[in-house]
Amino acid sequence: MPIDSDDFLRYSAKWNCRIQLNLQLAVQIGLTSSDSVGGGLLTVRSIDSRLLRRIPVNTALLEYPVPGLPDPGKLLQVAEGVYWIRMPLPFALDHINLWLLRDGAGWTVVDTGFGSAATKGLWEEIIANHLDGRPITRVIVTHLHPDHLGLAAWLAERFDVQIWMTQTEFLMAHTIWGGQGGDMLARLATLYRRHGLPEDKVAMVAGRSGSYRLGVPSLPQSFCRLIGGDAVTINSQTWHVLIGHRSSSISRSTSGGERARRFAAASRRSLRGRPSLS
Repeated sequence: MPIDSDDFLRYSAKWNCRIQLNLQLAVQIGLTSSDSVGGGLLTVRSIDSRLLRRIPVNTALLEYPVPGLPDPGKLLQVAEGVYWIRMPLPFALDHINLWLLRDGAGWTVVDTGFGSAATKGLWEEIIANHLDGRPITRVIVTHLHPDHLGLAAWLAERFDVQIWMTQTEFLMAHTIWGGQGGDMLARLATLYRRHGLPEDKVAMVAGRSGSYRLGVPSLPQSFCRLIGGDAVTINSQTWHVLIGHRSSSISRSTSGGERARRFAAASRRSLRGRPSLS
């Protein structure tokens, strides 16, 4: 049974705080020395399998706002017109939460998952079996990380729709993807070494250089710009754009004489005092 949006708001804050983990391992993926991306523009160095550590998560300690979890390739309704999708990741944390919102005669997707064949296959299953014959009419991306932006260009091209995101995230994604900023991870590794990070951890940071394209195989060439404070209409309801650290967010409010009720869903982390869709 769907829960009241206020209940989901309250629970999602607790839920996401409990599963917030150290994200320094979040882009470690298994590669061989022959793997490369971008026709040689960026070459991915071999990553030692010993670096592919996983952080165990004791799900018995987690409190979820609804009974159970969405199965792969399935939807779980959490509020009216709001559906939760859980996609696998090839690293820690081992999943990402995505959202599907009813939007008139179609659907709005919020975040798209890691750009892998496995994720694409699950999207194909959802498209074929769970959209009630309605097309995806909009793709919202909260930020540039591969587990959020990964398949955005693919979905947008498939349904001939625009990607909505902030300008900073759009431009930064293109900077990283094209390598215009040089080897940023090498510079980051140097910074961490100066501040005393153990050398094995420094190697983990430096060793993932060039891996962004593996999770984001293609990028949108245009976008509809989201700005903090924007009001976006989805399914005749107003959603407000919130800008926080490293991500944008949207929250839904209803008009009327009562105190405004807000709904916000979080995929991995929450802003202090207010869960974010990030």
